[in-house]
Amino acid sequence: VKELAMSSEDVLINDLSIGQGTSQKILENAREQLKTHGTGFSRGDTVDEKQQNLKKITTGSDKVDSLFGGEGVPCDYITEFYGENSSGKSQTMMSLAVNVQMPESEGGLGKGVAYIDTESAVLTERIAEIAEAKGLDKDETLENIFISQTIDSADFSEKVKSAKKLCSQEDI
Repeated sequence: VKELAMSSEDVLINDLSIGQGTSQKILENAREQLKTHGTGFSRGDTVDEKQQNLKKITTGSDKVDSLFGGEGVPCDYITEFYGENSSGKSQTMMSLAVNVQMPESEGGLGKGVAYIDTESAVLTERIAEIAEAKGLDKDETLENIFISQTIDSADFSEKVKSAKKLCSQEDI
């Protein structure tokens, strides 16, 4: 991100064949990330305190949760899931969208979720099935999931900003 933030618009336009509007948005986002997260050092006790208070969302699988230290996917970090087509990425994301709504005692956060779908893979009927299997009301579960589809990286950046606003307004 630091390297990208320090790039020029011309580099993105010429070397990567990205349009001017898209390159401006990418640079703005990268520079905002540097402001938000900084580039310096943190004291060990500060990092330790953050890690101790880190909330996690269960995936619903003890084996997968163990890959994240036993409790699930950590909040406040970027966690990337990648793999072949039909390897379970979308299924995992839909499960997480349901699981986050469960009480903390059951591995959730008791909140709704903003879901940015980059592959047009969200299936609301599958989310309803997962909710029912976990003993949640399917209609209420779907009401607490805010879904947005994105078409490119610039659109994704805008959706992330919109999701942040939505989360602060709706307290999801």
